[in-house]
Amino acid sequence: MNFMKKNILVLIFTCFITLMFAEDVVLEAGNLKIICHEYSGSVSLYGKSQKNGKFISLIDNSNYSSTSGLYLKIDNAFRKLERTYDINVATELIENGVMVSYEIKKQALVEVRFTTFTSLIALKNDCIKVDISIKNLTEATHEYSVKAVFDTLLGEASKNHFFTAKINPLNTEQVFDSMNIQKYIASTNGFDTIGFLFYGNNMSNPENVYVGNRDSLLKNLWVPSITPNKIFDSINSFNNSAIAVFWRPIELFPINKSTISFFISTSSDKKAFPLEKSFPPEVLTLGPALEEDSAIYTDSYGVTHTVSVHNDEQLDPEYIADLLTRIDNFEINPDGSNRDEIKKLNAELDAIMLKVKRLKSEENAEN
Repeated sequence: MNFMKKNILVLIFTCFITLMFAEDVVLEAGNLKIICHEYSGSVSLYGKSQKNGKFISLIDNSNYSSTSGLYLKIDNAFRKLERTYDINVATELIENGVMVSYEIKKQALVEVRFTTFTSLIALKNDCIKVDISIKNLTEATHEYSVKAVFDTLLGEASKNHFFTAKINPLNTEQVFDSMNIQKYIASTNGFDTIGFLFYGNNMSNPENVYVGNRDSLLKNLWVPSITPNKIFDSINSFNNSAIAVFWRPIELFPINKSTISFFISTSSDKKAFPLEKSFPPEVLTLGPALEEDSAIYTDSYGVTHTVSVHNDEQLDPEYIADLLTRIDNFEINPDGSNRDEIKKLNAELDAIMLKVKRLKSEENAEN
């Protein structure tokens, strides 16, 4: 048996064993059910319909479905986040939610948290806060970009596929360069509704949002090709719509992390689905946990960055002095366009000071 055939057989056997012992993580909370599929890494969302009291699919995404999911681009190469030979998947229950982790070996760790909560207009859990954290596992600086595709179902049944804060119905392909005006994209069958909220406090404003034919959004291209005002039909897919969301590229130093956040809200009794003003205050303050020797800041697009010390050079007094000079120069000549850079430099300085303080404390304890 040659080397290549042997490796293929080993890979098939490993996948078979993983499939046999894989256990889905299931969370049922109020009117919501979330399933994280251990083997594939896909996530299924369900809402309880008041019509019959049963859970119904809110997006088309079962264990082996490839129509909904997250994609990660590192510099110029991208891939879907799912279990492969070099992507490890782990799922777990967390407080009020579930988490699925994708570790791309020696490149990145992506953790996706789905935290459920009850809006102020409901009696049971009807909303989800989604936090997507990307950590650089390499020893160099890279640019990371995240894309999400949601293959919606509800609007296809009613033939009015989507609606936004300003457009109702939305029944043709469109590209939105900002969600400042549209606020959200929702899909309803006239009774059950799911809304994807992308603009507001504690949300990361996307760079672009596409609504289009599902097959067009799933082609092996980072940026899909769609035709504005075209109906959601293709040669192979009739009346099949989906949403693709693109967040801005993020430059990450080694071991640093950034978190993208948005909300999913649902309704099942013909009333308006919950918006940000209906979210409990404590939910809006949820954020990534503070790590040792790290500082956190949120940029002007609502992305939260965790800044850590990634090399010994940053602890050099000359480097710290230069960092202080750069901060002073920015503050002496303030410009709205450099607000995020000032926050970033200040967070780096805070992280350095925290690490220096900890190292000195450990040194004193040893003496």
